[in-house]
Amino acid sequence: YYMYYTGVNLHISQAICMATSKDLYHWERYENNPVLTPGNWGNWSADQWSDCRDPMVLIDDDKDRTAYLYYCTMLKGLERAEATALGMASSKDMVHWKDEGAHHFDHCEMTLESPFVLKHHGLYYLFYTNCAHGTYYAYSENPVSGWSEGHELMGIQDPDCPNTFPSCSEVFRFQDKWYISVAERLSTCEQYLELYELFWNEDNTVSLGKRVEPSFKK
Repeated sequence: YYMYYTGVNLHISQAICMATSKDLYHWERYENNPVLTPGNWGNWSADQWSDCRDPMVLIDDDKDRTAYLYYCTMLKGLERAEATALGMASSKDMVHWKDEGAHHFDHCEMTLESPFVLKHHGLYYLFYTNCAHGTYYAYSENPVSGWSEGHELMGIQDPDCPNTFPSCSEVFRFQDKWYISVAERLSTCEQYLELYELFWNEDNTVSLGKRVEPSFKK
């Protein structure tokens, strides 16, 4: 088992680190951490606060079973609204990673968080948090380039509560139905985990279905 996580030093410089386990209980950190930092295009330094976090790994179903790692970072030499970016890397052994550059979405005014990528009917779908706005998604025929414009899937739910945008979404299939999980802050400003049905449309877009109501058994 491979765990990728955000490591932070005393300068608040973030980097992608790795640990492995054979039983999911006992973990050993990789001796050559970190395994990934942004390329020369990134605004990153080990001596200052630098963004390199929220790693997510997709193992492709291509013949080589290539692994792709997506993370949140910043581009060099730009204002924050223009600098926030999705960093990408690829690997054949899940230890040594090749930098695949970064992608910036124009509508991300603050930062992009919590990327989640999966492949559906030959397309790669990226779900992410557009901070202060909500859960967005984009898609591409290539895992590291050609991303479509970002589409809003779920926006601010309660304008009376600050920071109410839904975030940290992940998509999964259960009993032949698709669902998306999302962290929401409701009118009390407390955070909740919500589940919604998810539908794939013929034009490659995605639609949100009804909220899954919880059921409790005694």
